[in-house]
Amino acid sequence: MEKKYFENKLGIRKDIFELPFSPIREVARSAVNQEDVVQFWFGEPDVSTPEFIRSATKLSLDRGETFYAPNSGLLPLRETICDYMNRLYETSICPEQITVSVSGMNALMITTQTLISYGSKVVVVLPCWPNI
Repeated sequence: MEKKYFENKLGIRKDIFELPFSPIREVARSAVNQEDVVQFWFGEPDVSTPEFIRSATKLSLDRGETFYAPNSGLLPLRETICDYMNRLYETSICPEQITVSVSGMNALMITTQTLISYGSKVVVVLPCWPNI
């Protein structure tokens, strides 16, 4: 896609205009009108959110749960995951060892930061998600 520039009257750094477009946006733009393509690129389904999820969201808002959750996830959820993992694998995991991700990209980032040291070389098999 050709970049279109505007007159820089706001004092924005010039190198900002040289930043590449988002690769995932390029993928979406190139296939958005193709009927035989399943549109997974933004992580949004092509159907509405189910009623039971919308109802739970409304109840949560009515209870005043409008603030950010802890970065590692809600404690009751992490406790439930621990109980499940400990029963299934006969381990002794505690909630402090569990992180609940908010998205696939966030999960990939956490996993990568946990397993790969800065400066390490990795092999990425193609095709891969372009935002990695």
